[in-house]
Amino acid sequence: MTAKKTNPKKPSERFDNNKRYPDKKNGRPGHLRRVKYTKKLGRHVAEQIVLGKSLKTLCATDPEFPALQTVMKWAMNPEHHFAALYEDARRKQNELMMDDVIDIADSTDNENAAGNKLRIETRKWMASKIQSEKYGDKQQIVGAGGGEIQIAVISSGDGLGGKKEGSKA
Repeated sequence: MTAKKTNPKKPSERFDNNKRYPDKKNGRPGHLRRVKYTKKLGRHVAEQIVLGKSLKTLCATDPEFPALQTVMKWAMNPEHHFAALYEDARRKQNELMMDDVIDIADSTDNENAAGNKLRIETRKWMASKIQSEKYGDKQQIVGAGGGEIQIAVISSGDGLGGKKEGSKA
């Protein structure tokens, strides 16, 4: 009798998730293959994000990329190696988008002003969401005349905001 071969790792430890390959007939995502995370793969995904490529499009069309759900699972797990790479890649992508804003503004003329304004505003909005501490709207709360805020405590008499003893309803 032959010994049964077993893999010492559970299936969930062997593979992170599915990798999609395009269907050669119609170009849409086709059959699935399991993918294991490697630091090299993580760096490659992060590099493409920095270059401004759409993660959604890359995962759907590039056979070197895992499924979008897999990448997002890696990115949203703070203990996963890829999470720090992903956050750093998005910040770097943001900086390059701000460079794009300058290039777009400098190349704008009367014919493409409306479209370029939309492109600039979209990049600025994204930057404010990704790096709100750097590109977000600054909010400051001040009191009357720009001074300090005054806090007043108003009590109903019993300290609980209810009726006093002996008072009528």
